[in-house]
Amino acid sequence: MPPDRRRSRLLELGGFDTAYRRAGAEDRDFCDRWRMRGWPIVWRPEARVEHRHGQSFRQFVDLYIRYGRGAYRYQAIRKERGSGTMREDLGFHKTLPRRVWRHLKQQGGVGAGIATIAALGIWQVANAAGFVLEAVMPSQPRSRLFDPAAAVHRDQSSR
Repeated sequence: MPPDRRRSRLLELGGFDTAYRRAGAEDRDFCDRWRMRGWPIVWRPEARVEHRHGQSFRQFVDLYIRYGRGAYRYQAIRKERGSGTMREDLGFHKTLPRRVWRHLKQQGGVGAGIATIAALGIWQVANAAGFVLEAVMPSQPRSRLFDPAAAVHRDQSSR
């Protein structure tokens, strides 16, 4: 697809939803809206995105709590949109430790694998805590979160 066509589609969708105040599922939401239009999502093996954060343990946990909060908002919006269920997404979380462990064993790094599996466990707990925290104590008013007209207005006014 030519770059000008990709740009026009990005603008047609309104870009990333600004209802996600901090990073945490806004990219998943964008892809979901893209997919709902029937547009293909293409895997490009040469494309790379790196997130390199110098983090303390506390910053790591805070990041994944924030991602869990975003996941709650994303799942709520997705449910309203009728574009899928949380159950479909949980398959990734269920299989990840086993897949990572198998990969590490193949690479001969079982010792490092134990630390990786522990980090994955901490990530899962922090993510789940953020999800529950957002359900109990929303970080923003629900009315702003679920008003599609307001989201479109916010996206257009930020251009």
